[in-house]
Amino acid sequence: MGATLGRLEELGLVERSRDETDGRRILLAVSASGREVMERKRDARARQLADALDDGFTPAEVDVLAKAAPLLERLAAALR
Repeated sequence: MGATLGRLEELGLVERSRDETDGRRILLAVSASGREVMERKRDARARQLADALDDGFTPAEVDVLAKAAPLLERLAAALR
């Protein structure tokens, strides 16, 4: 875990800081660059999903998926 976080820090994707109330603790936060990377990845994934729905499903099938989405969200929440 330490090596992974170290690499993310080297890439400027996360920032470390000392906890002001407990100097033994190290706090990690996603940097502005890290947030940009996450947004780009999320946008690319959303485009990929939209393209797959457009290319591989009929409008009726997309409607069924849209209606099922709340149930799938509940299922995912129950598995956390």
